[in-house]
Amino acid sequence: MPLARREHRLGAIKQDDPTADGLAMAACAHGMDAAWCYLCRVDNEGTDPHVLWGLEFDDDLELLETSTDPMSPEMSGYLRFLCEELHMRYDETFTHGEAAMVIQGLLTDPASENQRRTLMALDGDGTADTLSYGQARTSIRRMIALRGLRSA
Repeated sequence: MPLARREHRLGAIKQDDPTADGLAMAACAHGMDAAWCYLCRVDNEGTDPHVLWGLEFDDDLELLETSTDPMSPEMSGYLRFLCEELHMRYDETFTHGEAAMVIQGLLTDPASENQRRTLMALDGDGTADTLSYGQARTSIRRMIALRGLRSA
């Protein structure tokens, strides 16, 4: 039996399918649908994943509120990512401090659809509906660490 067939039969994780037509799931490296996989969104965003996982700024957001400096590229990428996830308009004219205030608010918004679907795929217990964006992100990060999946 050819190796590719044997791997498929044994349940190997699928790769992105550039020919997916929407009728079938285009699987990602994490074994979920690439159209909504939160891990893929973080990995493919182009901003340092540590920033998107909240490891760079989240503890200091309140301190950063007073900064009148322009947004750093990392802060800009973080805010843009959150705005896209939560279907909000991104404003590139914010100062670093304004972005910090907006990010704090966005982290308290309800979990995004991508997060909810990813949590259901990883855990399936239905608690995603009650989580904030920040709480859902932390839950996803814990689950991928426990399962040894690749991401930040």
